[in-house]
Amino acid sequence: MNKQLLQTKSLLGDALIQMSKSGYRITGEVSIAVDDKLPIMGYTTEKDGHPLIVVSGWSLASGRIEGLIIHELSHVYRIQSGHPSHSSTLHNKILRAVVGHRVVTAVQIETIQNTINNLQDLYADDISFAVYFNEKNDDLSEFFLGWIREPIMQPASDTEIWLNAGSLLNAAFASANLKRHNVKDRDGKVASAIEAFLIKNDQSLAREFDYFEKLMIELPDALTDTQFEKILTQYLEKFLLLCKA
Repeated sequence: MNKQLLQTKSLLGDALIQMSKSGYRITGEVSIAVDDKLPIMGYTTEKDGHPLIVVSGWSLASGRIEGLIIHELSHVYRIQSGHPSHSSTLHNKILRAVVGHRVVTAVQIETIQNTINNLQDLYADDISFAVYFNEKNDDLSEFFLGWIREPIMQPASDTEIWLNAGSLLNAAFASANLKRHNVKDRDGKVASAIEAFLIKNDQSLAREFDYFEKLMIELPDALTDTQFEKILTQYLEKFLLLCKA
């Protein structure tokens, strides 16, 4: 077993103990793997019926690996506890009803999935902040700056319109996550980056930022499948209007 895998297995064990001590006990086997070619920090999937956390090689040296594993375990906990934000069955039902035939390209499919991932990440972070980040949030505003990207000026295709709409939701996610968890925006960097992003964007799109930010800030933790279905349906319908779909 190589050094990287030994390190991650040890960190996973520590994180599982920390989750349990904080009231978020995860049952069953959870495994972890390292993918040196992974461009993102990590993700959670399933292998042989058990959760598998995959982390990138570069994340091990990022100084954020402990928080990353806690975050991914928070997704696992949401799945195991049956939270509607992490129910693929419920998501697929809503997607069929709302999106239907309007999403046909790879970019559109990826963008729609990312809009749902934003909500899942917020619910996972409700746990990971309680377990880990509230003690280590001094530089999180710097992390969330990475979610704010330059818009495509004067988008000339459906793909570019969709990409700008997706970037708007990412910016709303960054701002909402800070506000939802009372994290200080150091030197106002995130707020300034979002302001610059909105100024550069099409104003018909920029005007909807407040709606998405408010929705993400106010997402209730305890809710039924029916309540989440209503929230996600409205959220996706509003997003499709941004995309002119």
